[in-house]
Amino acid sequence: MKHKTINVLILEGKEPGEGWSAQCLEYDIAMQAKSMTDLMYEVYRVLLGNFIVSKELGVEPFASLKRAPPVYWQLFDQAKTTVCREPIPFGAEINSDSSEVVVRVAESQFQPA
Repeated sequence: MKHKTINVLILEGKEPGEGWSAQCLEYDIAMQAKSMTDLMYEVYRVLLGNFIVSKELGVEPFASLKRAPPVYWQLFDQAKTTVCREPIPFGAEINSDSSEVVVRVAESQFQPA
């Protein structure tokens, strides 16, 4: 497996207290949580879970998942705030190549229909 970058878009809920959503772009995976801290935990939990199960099954991680719809890619490109850009901490255990997660927060509270 080659170097893999997983871009994650973070969207704030429309109403106060509605929570946060995350959308992976390369793979159409979405997560939700009440706080940003809980959301980041969910992002890593879902990614790690997919890596581990894929390794056990002997398949490429995320191989069966399509890319997120174009609207999320547009929002990610327009987002000016990069929250983190870091190596996936569990990547070395899964393969010898490096992987990283890039997280950006959208400026708007856009919620697709």
